Amino acid sequence: ARLGTQDPEGILAPPQPGHISRLEFRRRLDSDADARAAFDLQVKEEQERRRKEREARVIPETDAGLVEFFLDTDAREIEIEIGRLRPRLNKGFFDHIQREIAQIKFAVTRTAVRTNCFGYISTCFLCSVW
Repeated sequence: ARLGTQDPEGILAPPQPGHISRLEFRRRLDSDADARAAFDLQVKEEQERRRKEREARVIPETDAGLVEFFLDTDAREIEIEIGRLRPRLNKGFFDHIQREIAQIKFAVTRTAVRTNCFGYISTCFLCSVW
């Protein structure tokens, strides 16, 4: 038997160091699991909210309305909307975009924001469709 122990007969197993650190690790793991679960719940709620917003959007019938629809769509949703509306993105739609861009280029009073939006939209379509 070792000196200074509470087990003079040697019945108990030798003391294991680090039990406090193991308890702290387990506690941190549990709290991280709670934080992870809360984060996963928040992500799911955000996905559900975005899905509901997407389903609530009214898709316009005209090409001009469709361009406005894409311009008003959040950047995170643009790829989803392009995929969802792919059948509407035909030659007529792209011709309409080209006419709009040409009008903006030759307009006397054009805004930089509007020009940038059309440039962004046409780039998104060209990259995702072709």
